[in-house]
Amino acid sequence: MLSVIENPTRRRILQAISMEPHYTLQLSKELGISQQAIMKNISILERNGFVEGHKEESSIGPERTLYSLTRTFSIRMDMQNGQFISEMWTTSTGPCAVQRDGKALEEIRGEISRIDLELETLERDRLGLVARRGDLMRSFMMGLDGQLDYLQRCVLYESLNHPNNDVTEISRDLNMNEAATREAIEGIKDKCRRVYDE
Repeated sequence: MLSVIENPTRRRILQAISMEPHYTLQLSKELGISQQAIMKNISILERNGFVEGHKEESSIGPERTLYSLTRTFSIRMDMQNGQFISEMWTTSTGPCAVQRDGKALEEIRGEISRIDLELETLERDRLGLVARRGDLMRSFMMGLDGQLDYLQRCVLYESLNHPNNDVTEISRDLNMNEAATREAIEGIKDKCRRVYDE
């Protein structure tokens, strides 16, 4: 997904289509990009499930394809010393669930503003927890400084970054043999007992 949306042209196309469905010629004119480039990037977005096209009759010529979003997603990436986590949440788009109850523009803007403030508060709280998580990992690793070999450090970082994963999942994520992972974990536990039980 990241490789698809890293392209700035595709991001501009998605931004336009997220506002409302678009035709390729319309996108070309609005974004100032050749229709050939729009078609190439729409094809990539369609192949990867971001957009879909629907044929519509036109009063001024042949049928046209109208493109709309097929999914919504959020990406989160946390990176600091000892910690790298990237997660994505995605859902298919469906009919709008918001009731059109005739609220005035300013009421809608006010409600969106309140939601944005709540999201900002949640994000600040989340960043504080991410920092605390990083501090815990760093202080634990510093206590073992010089005690672990490279393989053990990799296994330890993976097990701390994904504390709910079992040995099989850690092995898979590190592309390691499960027996080697178990051996590394036993070595880590032994070093921890010596360092932290002293």
